[in-house]
Amino acid sequence: MNKGPKYRIPSLIDFHSCRSQVAEAIQNFSIKWCRREHVESNALSCWKKHILDIIDKRISFYSSNEYLLPPRPKISFRYLKKGLQDFHSKYVFVPADKASNNVIII
Repeated sequence: MNKGPKYRIPSLIDFHSCRSQVAEAIQNFSIKWCRREHVESNALSCWKKHILDIIDKRISFYSSNEYLLPPRPKISFRYLKKGLQDFHSKYVFVPADKASNNVIII
């Protein structure tokens, strides 16, 4: 509450789950686009491979240069994250005006 309505607790990035989600989204997009445009299902395979190569390069870069990532939290915020998720499931935080500390809880 002290940090404002847009504050998010720092969390670690799981690059492999992010890559798998992006790969799945690209695959779904490719299938839908090929159906809509009435082209072969492998028409975007080169494009998909190029995008996934870029993602793999970025993952390997950040895996080898961890100092560029946000620092790991020194303590575990699991209990706090769970409490905030429960709170967000029941209520909505809305900024009252331009000041960041004025919040309405609905």
